[in-house]
Amino acid sequence: MIALQWGDIDFNAGLLRVQRVKVFRQYKGTKTSQIRDVELNSRAMAALQKHKAHGFLAGGTVFLHPRTGEPFNDDKPVRLLWDAALKGIGIRHRNAYQTRHTFATLNLMAGANPMWVARQMGHTTMKMTLERYARWIDSADRGNERAKLEARLWENFGKKSGEPWKTMENLTSENQ
Repeated sequence: MIALQWGDIDFNAGLLRVQRVKVFRQYKGTKTSQIRDVELNSRAMAALQKHKAHGFLAGGTVFLHPRTGEPFNDDKPVRLLWDAALKGIGIRHRNAYQTRHTFATLNLMAGANPMWVARQMGHTTMKMTLERYARWIDSADRGNERAKLEARLWENFGKKSGEPWKTMENLTSENQ
């Protein structure tokens, strides 16, 4: 995200456009050469709005080095800041890339549509998302999908019978 520009953020629509990376002082296209729009949740929007007060007028780049006020040339300073922040709050070390997996699993465990998660992650195929995160999709279900089917079946049954409050048990006992 060291390549993120303020123009890549649509505050009205709540979108962030991922279209470039910065590696060794050079801007390049993304790994997949795909441009994607990521929907921002309310916490991300609030953080960017707050950050806007500190860096919006400084230029096009969103994230600037806190000491120099200049754009980052590579990810080393960011990694050092990340590591220090984790240590400061007592969380075991992990690289910042792991936040992608956290984002995906939290969304899937909350019941988000896997196709939406795949688009947010920039996965080129749904297969990649399913292979990597299937166990979180399954653990999030807990009968939710069956409940959707049951609700739909009873909704249709109730329309035909004119008595949607009747349960299968009542209908069975009435027919005996």
